Amino acid sequence: MTDHQRGLIAGVADTLLWASTVLYWPHLKPSGDGEILAQRLVWAFVCMMVLLALTGRLGSFLRLLADRRTVLLLAGAAVSITVNWAGFIWGVNHDHVVEASLGLFIGPLVTVLMGVLALREPVRPWQLAAISLVIAAVGVDAVAYGKAPWFALMLAVTGGLYGLFKKRASAAALESLALEMTVVAPFALAFLVVGAGTGHSTFGALGLGHTLLLMGGGLVTVTPLIFFGYAASRVSLVLLGIIGYLAPVTTFVLGLVYFREHFPASQLTGYVLVWIALGVFTIDSVAGRLGGRDCGRGCCRCRGRVRSSGSTCAPSSAAQPPTRQPPSRRGGAGSGKAAQATTRRQARAREGAAFPSRRRRPDRRYRPVTLDP
Repeated sequence: MTDHQRGLIAGVADTLLWASTVLYWPHLKPSGDGEILAQRLVWAFVCMMVLLALTGRLGSFLRLLADRRTVLLLAGAAVSITVNWAGFIWGVNHDHVVEASLGLFIGPLVTVLMGVLALREPVRPWQLAAISLVIAAVGVDAVAYGKAPWFALMLAVTGGLYGLFKKRASAAALESLALEMTVVAPFALAFLVVGAGTGHSTFGALGLGHTLLLMGGGLVTVTPLIFFGYAASRVSLVLLGIIGYLAPVTTFVLGLVYFREHFPASQLTGYVLVWIALGVFTIDSVAGRLGGRDCGRGCCRCRGRVRSSGSTCAPSSAAQPPTRQPPSRRGGAGSGKAAQATTRRQARAREGAAFPSRRRRPDRRYRPVTLDP
């Protein structure tokens, strides 16, 4: 098995593990949604600290804590992902799995829209068409539901905000997630302590199996990230993005088949529009990578002409005319006899390199030694 195939398997495992969490959270009942989220955050923090210690990255994590700007950005990411996880757990435990899949479907396109609005990133015409289709799908679903699909939009917007904060922070994956859990874990622990003090905690009260399931929320969170990190270094990001659509597809199928949620035909039009938008977006992304499409900013990376000197669009040295240095007017090798001597030395060196037989060699012939009488 090649390294690329192992990376592909890891990417599929990452996506399917994320999608399978819809089967995990219902088994934590009768714990409340708040307690499930708090347990997940606390044990995810513990798992991240152990993972940093095993990989030898505690030092880089501590250095990351000293960067105030990065800490503030990742604190925003921590709040965004906490709201996203809270909404997803609530949706799974209250029969909104199909609607949650809609939020996962439109999430990548909301991320593109945020990049355009917040980071002023260029948008291609087909990407704009895909975003327009998603807006139309939200309108169709609003008519079908009788109200806007606020739950799906919340999941998509918080996921997009999380990606925006992470992009601005530009920190390593493990260290950044550990910092995010460091930000929210004290609040989650305080919530659990208050719940235990008021008698509303189920941790340790419903048997060993339930307690282990609550603790396992941390592993459920961290394990897919390990697979993703392994796959990201072996598979192209375009392929990983396509594989990532397995998560909302799997969630949608589980909502219909396993949870048997009601899905009226009037809502199908909105979902079809979203699927068409995702198809347009995916084809445009793949074509942009494989066909060397320009991003609109003249970037050499997007045109597939990354030079060995770096990723910037500096003009090629071959296209620039040679520049002549003006001769010095005083002293040195640029004037007078010194310049002539330098020229003669360079000419002899070139002649010796071109005609090795003309080089001056020491005379090593035998000469008899004569003694004076």
